[in-house]
Amino acid sequence: MKPKLDWNLPLGLLASLAFYALPALAAAETESNLEKTFPSKPDGQLVVEADRGSISITTGDRADVSILVKRSLSRTSEETAAEVFAAHEVSFAQEGDRVIVRGKLKNNLTRTLNRAAQNLNVRYEIAVPRQFNLDLRTAAGSISSSDIQGRVKARTSGGSLKFAAIRGPFDGETAAGSIRLGSASGAVLAKTSGGSIDMGTLDSETTAETSAGSISVDLAKAKLVAKTSGGSVRVGQVDAPAELRTSAGSITVKSARGPLVARTAGGSITIDDAQATVLAETSAGSVSAAFSAQPDGDCKLTTSGGSITVRLDPELGFELDARTSGGRVSTDIPVTATVSGEVKTDGLKGKLNGGGGALVLRTSAGNISIKKR
Repeated sequence: MKPKLDWNLPLGLLASLAFYALPALAAAETESNLEKTFPSKPDGQLVVEADRGSISITTGDRADVSILVKRSLSRTSEETAAEVFAAHEVSFAQEGDRVIVRGKLKNNLTRTLNRAAQNLNVRYEIAVPRQFNLDLRTAAGSISSSDIQGRVKARTSGGSLKFAAIRGPFDGETAAGSIRLGSASGAVLAKTSGGSIDMGTLDSETTAETSAGSISVDLAKAKLVAKTSGGSVRVGQVDAPAELRTSAGSITVKSARGPLVARTAGGSITIDDAQATVLAETSAGSVSAAFSAQPDGDCKLTTSGGSITVRLDPELGFELDARTSGGRVSTDIPVTATVSGEVKTDGLKGKLNGGGGALVLRTSAGNISIKKR
């Protein structure tokens, strides 16, 4: 016998019951998980090619590759969910020392299944030996990994990249997301079209590029190239040549032990400790640099709209050429002028401590100050 609805209940109560029941129905999820394990040895390779979903890698002392594919679908019936899961084809294979996982939704789905598949959530959770190589790709999702020893390549069209320590090279790219890298012993190439880049200790040559976001590096022991079209650049210490560029943001360097090129179209430049040549240029902002060692070449600091402050250890020698179009030049360190006649406050040329490499300072609108460090 079918239960009957008591229409004698107040209409307000019926409406409330329906209101609270709808979110529960909408939140209901159907799950369909897949699992696979392959025996493996260190120095193998994991390849993941996914059309959607995040990829999470954990590493440890193990002799296999354990794969868990978590799939869930909301806002649809169990029957429709079953059809979507069947259309989402996931394959597992092992070819020599390579373990390959592929996931893709079929193209020839009905309109109903296509609409339902928009709510398909996929997550690849994979455990591999600590000494392993990774080649990971997803069209929509984040990629992450714990400490690993090996070559790492990661690509996503829509998500972040987050990796801990890598004992090997790293090649990571995302079209829309941030990149975080704890450390890397091999060469690093990190690119994103829309997010920040944050990296720790880098032992080898590194290139970091973003179209819209900041770049931060704690320690670069080899050549560093960092470029952003819309954000700041911050470097803790760089021990080798560095090229830092931004179209709209500030540049800050704590310690530059190699030749430094820093250029920004809209922001300040601050170098707390320079021990080699410096070329710093900004179109709108101040420039500040402190030198603790004698550069082996010429240095130039310029700005079109801001002040310039240079701090020098008292024993350092330069051929000074300072000039401003809208301010004055002052110095706390004696300068042996190379010209005679009237002393002008908007320009100063001469030798600091007997001379050395050139120190060229130029601003169109601001003061220039030379101080003892």
